Amino acid sequence: MRVWAVVSTLLLCTAAAGGWVAYGLYRVDRSIERVPVEGLADPPVPETTQPTDSAPETAPSTLATRSRPEFEVDPNAVAAHPNARFYLLLGSDSRAGHPFAATQGMTGRGRTDVIVLVRVIPGRVPMLLSIPRDLRVRLPGSSGYEKVNAAYARGGLSLAVKTITERFGIPVHHVALVDFAGFERVIEVLGGVEVCTEFAERDSYSDLSKEAGCQTLDGPAALSYVRARHAEQLVGGTWRTDPSGDFGRMARQQAVLFGLARKLRDAQNLARLPSLAAALEGSVSVDEGFTLAEMLALGSDYGGSLDETVKAALPGKGGLVGGVYYVRPNQETQSIVDGFKSGTL
Repeated sequence: MRVWAVVSTLLLCTAAAGGWVAYGLYRVDRSIERVPVEGLADPPVPETTQPTDSAPETAPSTLATRSRPEFEVDPNAVAAHPNARFYLLLGSDSRAGHPFAATQGMTGRGRTDVIVLVRVIPGRVPMLLSIPRDLRVRLPGSSGYEKVNAAYARGGLSLAVKTITERFGIPVHHVALVDFAGFERVIEVLGGVEVCTEFAERDSYSDLSKEAGCQTLDGPAALSYVRARHAEQLVGGTWRTDPSGDFGRMARQQAVLFGLARKLRDAQNLARLPSLAAALEGSVSVDEGFTLAEMLALGSDYGGSLDETVKAALPGKGGLVGGVYYVRPNQETQSIVDGFKSGTL
């Protein structure tokens, strides 16, 4: 009888735990805002044979056949990998819901200071590609040039998706957006994220102050870390400007994203699901077709290969154009776009 009592107790505890997790996932799902988004690609149809890693057949390039005032990425230079899915992750600089919103006057839609594409190909580790917020592009429907991070401010998630698709030829299957307020709250709920750096870093503009080595950053500190654009590093006892500039910021963004992913796959955070749901409320938006089931499947299929994920940043040449700083695309930009899209990178 005692054995059955123990077994019954274990079964009841297991059922209760399962119910709590199910309730937490339900709360998380309800906290995510789903919005209609135009321009998303249909899911890829799996091929019956395993594709090779060689470059797909290329379409005729228009780079040499028409005159352009400056270099632009040719979206038709190569075809996208037939089995790849591409996810667009955006971080908005909107201060809506953040304590310093009123003082900075930025409570509207904001621009996307974080622009990351995630490529998932069955049987391979995922790849992240960060896009510089200052990349100079022509937005769809416009004849002039703007920074790529203006797409969301001008036309929401639909224009952000169309910009990536039309300017780079990369099909976007799903898109997700998080604002600064939600970013902070999620990190606080998860107990911070660990970030490791070789040098101590500071930035008076973003309030960044980090010691050298590995350190667990709370929500405000993590936000300061990913926003830092004027970072200085303590090298040999002297503070020096980070030579990587905005590309250094993209590396910091990727480091925090990976720290978050590691936290989310930790089983002990299952108990925090209801709190996580409250943190996500009003701060995360995805397209209507991006279901929680697909998000969980991605975590299940690729969470184990997290540390092997390939990370890259879209290169370009920074400089002033008409008194405004831009990152201008060049042939190296084209090569990275083609490799990322086709699966040869």
